[in-house]
Amino acid sequence: MHVFPSLGSTPVTEIRPKMLKEYLTPLEEQGILETLRRVISRLNEIFRFAISEELIEFNPADNLVARFKKPKKQNMPALHPSELGRLMLALQNASIRKETRCLIEWELLTWVRPGEAVSARWCDIDMKKAEWRIPDTFMKMNRSHTVPLSKQALRVLQIMEPVSRHRPWVFPASANHWSICTSRPRTPRLSVWGLVVSWSPTAGAGHFPREVLESALAHQKEDEIEAAYNRSDYLEQRRPLMQWWGNYVDAARRQALLGAEEPLQIVEGE
Repeated sequence: MHVFPSLGSTPVTEIRPKMLKEYLTPLEEQGILETLRRVISRLNEIFRFAISEELIEFNPADNLVARFKKPKKQNMPALHPSELGRLMLALQNASIRKETRCLIEWELLTWVRPGEAVSARWCDIDMKKAEWRIPDTFMKMNRSHTVPLSKQALRVLQIMEPVSRHRPWVFPASANHWSICTSRPRTPRLSVWGLVVSWSPTAGAGHFPREVLESALAHQKEDEIEAAYNRSDYLEQRRPLMQWWGNYVDAARRQALLGAEEPLQIVEGE
């Protein structure tokens, strides 16, 4: 979208750093710095491939990112845990596909990232053991992760069975991104993963040890020595945690049904 229309017909051997800077400067001027960073990253992949194929001798995009402004890091915005019921109510009433609705709830109930949620396969799920074993190839940290499934998560699978049980993927052709809005002006859009990361430690505090919560989120230990000595995934301790969370979500949904609260809006494919 941002490079091919202008450079697509240019032989790779003729592309120079100054040329790339010229064509990418409009992105900086528009202020879409994160998009600019990703475009440069993709260009680097292309030129490194060209070098490996002996089509070019140097990478014209090397160190290109240093010639532009850096995007500002922003923490993922989140609703307060007390607003979980509003989210569940909005999800129930949203004008979105069944697959997307189930996918959002699946991510919320299993504490996984969007890419991991959308990669769920039937062959990795054991309904009898109520477990979902995610292969390392689908995990951000390249380490397999087993998720104990609550009754609520199993209920999502039961809804999806007639839709996709004959296919490899639980959520076929589902968007792996969505956003959540409130009706308040100037409120930032939220991601389900951002909500999970913010809510789960708060909700679980006092009920479950910190290391069990961190393991459920598949967080890597920052202390390498501690990580080397403690390889436990706390699977058995996480079973009651995930069921407790499923019950917590259900209770929030029921409570929201009884009240008249400010609505949220679920936006698909944003």
